[in-house]
Amino acid sequence: MKKLFDLISWVRGLTGGQQGAYANKLIADAGGEEKFLEMAEAYLRGDVKVVFQDIVRKLIDASGRGIPISGMKGKVVDANRSFYIIQPKLDFGERLARLREFYPKDAKFVSAAEFEERCGVAIERVKGDKQVSNLLNGQCFPFVIPQLSGDLGQLLDDTIVPALSRSYSAQFPRRSFNNYRHNELAQQVTVIPGTRQDRLVEAMAKGPVCGVYFPALQGFGISADREFVGYLPDYLILSGLEVPVVATAYPEIIGRDFNTPGLDMASLQWQSAEYSLYCEARGGGFSFGRRSLGARACYAGGLSVLG
Repeated sequence: MKKLFDLISWVRGLTGGQQGAYANKLIADAGGEEKFLEMAEAYLRGDVKVVFQDIVRKLIDASGRGIPISGMKGKVVDANRSFYIIQPKLDFGERLARLREFYPKDAKFVSAAEFEERCGVAIERVKGDKQVSNLLNGQCFPFVIPQLSGDLGQLLDDTIVPALSRSYSAQFPRRSFNNYRHNELAQQVTVIPGTRQDRLVEAMAKGPVCGVYFPALQGFGISADREFVGYLPDYLILSGLEVPVVATAYPEIIGRDFNTPGLDMASLQWQSAEYSLYCEARGGGFSFGRRSLGARACYAGGLSVLG
């Protein structure tokens, strides 16, 4: 019977550098040369066995939710699973058309094909990263932000929140939309350092931004959101401006009903670091406003990957 794998031939096929690297790693993992020789002899006698263990630290659990890091100062509570988000069908053309409909006519977007391609790159990046690939077990929302620049509060007040209001009202004409911070945003909204949201802001000033948003931090307080992102791979950013854009593209999902989690814009502060912004569905309407930093079981911070 033909052998499926010849270990000796495989080892001989390695370069000298590769063989040395394997040997050095085995010795280091054993605890030094003497311990390695001792364990090797015990292995040949059958007294011990070799166990291969995946040592990649998972940062996202099997449901797609962030795993709080031991020692974090920010508060995290269990997610209230009565509040949940439905995964939408990923129809890039339809979602892009929705955004075009409710943003100003001269807003600069990408084509549907480019939107899908760039988001596909972002999804593949997450899929290939064992630390965070479980994000894809939760809900994901491809989004595109048109080219925008200027004061963040003014952009929210003049462009981003009005587009959300128009989209939500078109989807639910019998419900109300409440912007509780109308005319209170200009010069009042800034990015919290370390949240990486500044990369999105810088990118959208140069052209349309595509990405994928994951509402993965339900039950995390906003302080915990801001702390947790520092443990994540560098390409993941804490969500902010993209949250109302996602709600504009997916109003039937994000604005569904009372049992839809509120979505925190945790990378942004309003007036001071003690307040942030959020979007929230309620039974009779939808709200955009500010909130304090405490952990709430029915609110979710989010993470985004730019494509």
